[in-house]
Amino acid sequence: MPSATVKNLLYSAISTLIVLSIIDYIASYTTPAPAVEELPTSNYFVFDQFLMWNSIPGYEDKGLNISAQGFRKNGSDDGPGTEKRVVFLVGGSTVFGVGVSDENTISSHLQTMMDRNCDRYQIINAGVIGYYSTQELIHIHRNLVRRNPMMIISLTGRNDAFYSLHPAYRYDKVPYHGLMREKLGALDPYYQGETTRLTPLHLERLIRGMLKALPFDWLREWRLGGLEIAPEGTEIFVRNQESIQALLSGLGIEYHLFFQPTVAFPQRSVHKRELNYLKAFYLKALNKSYQVLASKAQEQLDSRWFHGFVHLREDGKLFIDDVHLSPLGSRLLARSIFENIFSNREDCRPLKTTKIAPGLTASFGFDC
Repeated sequence: MPSATVKNLLYSAISTLIVLSIIDYIASYTTPAPAVEELPTSNYFVFDQFLMWNSIPGYEDKGLNISAQGFRKNGSDDGPGTEKRVVFLVGGSTVFGVGVSDENTISSHLQTMMDRNCDRYQIINAGVIGYYSTQELIHIHRNLVRRNPMMIISLTGRNDAFYSLHPAYRYDKVPYHGLMREKLGALDPYYQGETTRLTPLHLERLIRGMLKALPFDWLREWRLGGLEIAPEGTEIFVRNQESIQALLSGLGIEYHLFFQPTVAFPQRSVHKRELNYLKAFYLKALNKSYQVLASKAQEQLDSRWFHGFVHLREDGKLFIDDVHLSPLGSRLLARSIFENIFSNREDCRPLKTTKIAPGLTASFGFDC
């Protein structure tokens, strides 16, 4: 090889090393921008050794306030009252009221209806974002029954169906919560530890930091495809509901279970302003999973306390995404629960027959 060619290659290699060294030196003083949250922050959650997470008692923010007892407020209440019969509404983010103010949660609308038509009832929002049936059972056992409620109403099902689709589903392990997964780390049962390779290159550390600064995708495993429901998920749901009923009946506490509706399941006429919510990549698999769960529950649970789905058949926009209700949707669902449970009680009066809005109706059952 001619000496001139060797020199040129040597100069090129040295120049490249100098440039990379300069870039690496600059990288040592560069800090990646913090990740941008695509979802609400987890500021109102706290780690719970039994439940993995729970709402922070006393949290206050515009439109989202949690009582000193750890329950989301209905706009004015601050926990169980001493002279009223307490009714807890249990569930996940739909019950908690993601995307709506304190005054527009299901429990808040139900409280308004109770105040107008019943004597001395207090509805308390005991929903916690991300909870599924195992967590709800623990939540009821540890946090609710000691407050001596006369009734507990559960609006649930969707999270059990959703978590059962995880490609690495583990039998009856508390699933992670999207808003807290990074912070939970190895406490997340789906966590996979990574051994960090020591490297002297600041540039590599910078690139890794930039990747970590990207918005956290808590659905990344679901995106791998091949979503199939784990049969254990339906078994766990049924077992948990039977355990809740056994626990509460032994304590003289009335229990009612409803499946929560989603934007397209049970089948309904989707409003034109809800069509974008049907594009979620997991929705088809989730609907199938939910149907399997519903069929299993219908076969095994007692219809005296299990009421099936709340069907929302309407002309209005009742959802703000594929699962969470709008203020109007929350009000309609609250009305449906009232009519199913309270309208025929001696201490309550039936709601007026005037509809909430033209075309809005609701029913209960299993036709999916």
